[in-house]
Amino acid sequence: MDTSIGAAPRRQQSAFIRQPAQNNGSGCRFRLWRPFARRAGIPLLGGGRMRVVIAGQKWLAAEILAACIARSYDILLAVTNPAGSFAKAAAGQGVAVSAQIADIPPCDVIVAGHLHQYLPATIRARAKSGVIAYHPSLLPRHRGRDAVRWAIHMREPITGGTVYRMDDGADTGAVLAQDWCHIRPEDTAATLWQRELAPMGVRLMMDVLGEIERGGDVAGFPQDERLATFEPGFPAAALADI
Repeated sequence: MDTSIGAAPRRQQSAFIRQPAQNNGSGCRFRLWRPFARRAGIPLLGGGRMRVVIAGQKWLAAEILAACIARSYDILLAVTNPAGSFAKAAAGQGVAVSAQIADIPPCDVIVAGHLHQYLPATIRARAKSGVIAYHPSLLPRHRGRDAVRWAIHMREPITGGTVYRMDDGADTGAVLAQDWCHIRPEDTAATLWQRELAPMGVRLMMDVLGEIERGGDVAGFPQDERLATFEPGFPAAALADI
């Protein structure tokens, strides 16, 4: 079921540093962690608008698309199921749609939004700044496609989201941005995703894209494998169905 997630991001921060704890309006205390390390700027292809490919599905990909269009990014392609809601949103904006990752053209960055598909190195190399992906956990904890359900199942008090650079592993790439939130006692995967983690993903992703657009590549920092966990698919319906 493709449930609409109506909540807009409630937290807006622009500095890419560790921030003092603040209140997000719902009783949640949080810190933003955006460990960007500037390197020599990578010129945008063509020297003009940032050229972006978005690969993914559902609400998250559609919201990232809308935010990218609002910034006047040049959206070259939406890679998704042509029958899905993201394809409809992209077509409505005049963006080309393909179900084949092989169709991804040279670009400045590939954005993975709710993408349950591996992008091989040959595809990632088509983007000057690689593939930027979002995972709804505080990586390296809860790698795997059911991170939200496992965090709730394990009765953890907090969770969060991570934007990372995709590599050859499963959710193992360098961390580019993170934020966290409380898990309420009554939360389900759906409520936590819709209230906190999905809006968080859009906000963090756009922060990272903005940093790339301003002329710096984003190095991030490697995940600590000593802290890593990986869980298999949860027996209940996958989060992709929410």
